[in-house]
Amino acid sequence: MPGNDHTDPGPNWNWTYYLQLVNGGNPNPPTHNFTTYGSGVRVRSDAKLTASIVTTLPGPTQVFVSCQKQGDPVTAEGTTNNWWSKLRDQGGYITNIYIDHPAAQLPGVPIC
Repeated sequence: MPGNDHTDPGPNWNWTYYLQLVNGGNPNPPTHNFTTYGSGVRVRSDAKLTASIVTTLPGPTQVFVSCQKQGDPVTAEGTTNNWWSKLRDQGGYITNIYIDHPAAQLPGVPIC
């Protein structure tokens, strides 16, 4: 088109990403920032006590939760909870018992 200073973005242009930005959407799902407590807290490959251990948190750690789901119940310090959070950076699940928040199910965090 004459006088058009725009160029074809090419085959690798991500139209879905672009349109979400233009329309006010967020193409990157949010993660929710929490802190853990305790030491030696295991991060597992699934929300089950029998799931393989992905890593162990040495002490209070800042974590980013992408979603949560119900799994095996865990009891610690007189509290039982069956909600688990998927951690963005550790690539596994931690029981919500060891997330420093009073609610069993974390507010504002979507279900996996």
